[in-house]
Amino acid sequence: MENKYSDVDTQRWNKQKHAMDKVKQPTCIKSYNTHMGGVDLHDQCVNRYRIGIRSKKWWWPCYSWALNSAMVNAWCYYRSCKEGDRDLLSFQRLVAQSLLQRHGMRPQGHGRRSVLASAICEAARFDNMNHWPHNTGRKYMRCRKCDGRTSFACEKCGVALHVECFKKFHVNH
Repeated sequence: MENKYSDVDTQRWNKQKHAMDKVKQPTCIKSYNTHMGGVDLHDQCVNRYRIGIRSKKWWWPCYSWALNSAMVNAWCYYRSCKEGDRDLLSFQRLVAQSLLQRHGMRPQGHGRRSVLASAICEAARFDNMNHWPHNTGRKYMRCRKCDGRTSFACEKCGVALHVECFKKFHVNH
């Protein structure tokens, strides 16, 4: 009984002396610090880039915690499989861009196209997957490649293109 609750010597930094001091620490605290590193690291990673959207719904904190926790777990799994040096923030951005590329929809605006709104993700443009021309029925769209009028657009990118300009736009030179 005394062995579990006895104190162990440990070292802590003393700011006034600018040196390490010996301090008594209970064995249970030392055991906790030794064996709970994974949980603390996970919580630290979850808190580093937490979803900062507040809501008055009771379920939102549970959902955002689960989403953050799943993102950290996916990042740990990615690092173990890929052995890459991608940090958590860039991994989260990669996942967000992939989800927006696959499921995101841009609102259709009227008037002259802006430079910022017309920028599309280069990875989505040159991925050679599911780029199909479709007839939108609108006659006054400007082709992104030749600037002529067209009624066709890329189904995935949402970019107005002539059928003749379609392949040229999606091939990386």
